[in-house]
Amino acid sequence: MRPRLLAGDTGTLTALAGTVERFVRRVDRDRPVFGLAARPHAEQLYERLVAEDGPQTVVCEGGAGSGKSTVVADVLARLAKRGWAVAAVRMDGADASMQTAKDLGTRMSLSDSPVVLLAGVADGDPALLVIDQLDAVSTYSGRMSDAYEAVEDVLAQLSVAPNVKVLLVARTVDIDNDPRLTKLVADRTRVARFSLGALDIEQVGAVLAAGGTDPDSLGTVTLELLRTPLHLSVFGRLSPAARTASYRTLQQLYTRYTDEVREGIEQQLGALDWAGITGVLCASMSERETLQAAVALLDGFPRRQVRALESHGVLVRDAEEIGFFHETYFDFLFARSFIFAGEDIHDFLADSGQHLFRRAQTRQILEHLAGTDRERFRTTVARLLCSDRIRSHLHDVIITVLGQLDATLPDWKAIEPVAWSQVPVVGKVRGLLALPQWFDAADHDQRWERWLGTPQTADAAFCELLAVARHRSERVAELVRPYVEATPQWRRRLVGLIE
Repeated sequence: MRPRLLAGDTGTLTALAGTVERFVRRVDRDRPVFGLAARPHAEQLYERLVAEDGPQTVVCEGGAGSGKSTVVADVLARLAKRGWAVAAVRMDGADASMQTAKDLGTRMSLSDSPVVLLAGVADGDPALLVIDQLDAVSTYSGRMSDAYEAVEDVLAQLSVAPNVKVLLVARTVDIDNDPRLTKLVADRTRVARFSLGALDIEQVGAVLAAGGTDPDSLGTVTLELLRTPLHLSVFGRLSPAARTASYRTLQQLYTRYTDEVREGIEQQLGALDWAGITGVLCASMSERETLQAAVALLDGFPRRQVRALESHGVLVRDAEEIGFFHETYFDFLFARSFIFAGEDIHDFLADSGQHLFRRAQTRQILEHLAGTDRERFRTTVARLLCSDRIRSHLHDVIITVLGQLDATLPDWKAIEPVAWSQVPVVGKVRGLLALPQWFDAADHDQRWERWLGTPQTADAAFCELLAVARHRSERVAELVRPYVEATPQWRRRLVGLIE
């Protein structure tokens, strides 16, 4: 059934439809290839929303690149065909002026709050508002967290618009670490969580085979990487020859993708100012701490080149704004140009205000350094961790990057002085020793024996030893054996270990 329009509401309905058209057009640029749009998640989410006894608010969550926007776009299209009044907005373009539901409507080119307008045109029939990229305004990884107030205002308006449902789309890590989002999903009477997991290896294999790639030729590490739909999408954009290679990280995948898309456009046009176009965008986005830039910023470049980047899906235009097809690609390009220019990340962060926008940039720069210049990476990390000019939330990013490394002895030696210093981050640095790879990296030259045998370091070292005992039980037993019946203090420690 089509929603019944009130007198004079034709323009409103057209404006609402425009928000959906822009949203779907943007998602179609990112849509994973090889038929991933047919994932069963879309059907399950659709059924959750149309259920009469379902909650008014649903949170679609998953990891970065898990295909959340694609699934939501498919559901949105189905509900529109069913006759629902629908509207959609992405929060990655939010700015500091967005504080109310009406401000959000203005961002969507609407005359009022999207909830108010949807309730009006639907006239009692079902309606849906999609708010995508909610993580962009979270306090954990968000780039404009104050704009979340507009979302809260939207949710408050649902009490007087029972026919309107809201579908929020966010990363799980933001839901778990932003107290506002954590509180929101805790209310299970009003809010339901819908999780998107990684693709099954069998699904990945079937998609690859359908696209002409033998999954058995790629290896376990690459197949695991491609379980994330975004990664599979990027892989699918590569040439047939490039799809026979193995990739360990998204960074390696982006590097190959960048080389190929540049070469393809250069052959097509004869020239491409890649560094100029992407450099201007990255600099503007970094300075303004946003994922969009004004289209006018590229007026100084040949239109054919900009349009070619759009047609190849590198850039995505939304009205008078333009950005990269995914925020992780912006972070990748920014990190690569930053490192190539020889910039100092410590000074860059210390002088930048260190807002949440810098978290992803810091992570990408460090991951890029770890993969391309390990010695510079070690020196950089040690300096950042020791600096009192670097804020704690960025220290957390550094520790996360370190925790994901295949650590070696030189890696540990670079941060060992920090682990036994007096800087505030020492507990987090020592906590790395509880990870098997870092335990092994430090287990050289009698380090563990010295730490356990020195009163000043024994307690801290044993705490990490306790955490890693299940993974390295034989070595831990060997290390503590000399202390059996040694002192009452050691007896208490060993009881804790046994328990």
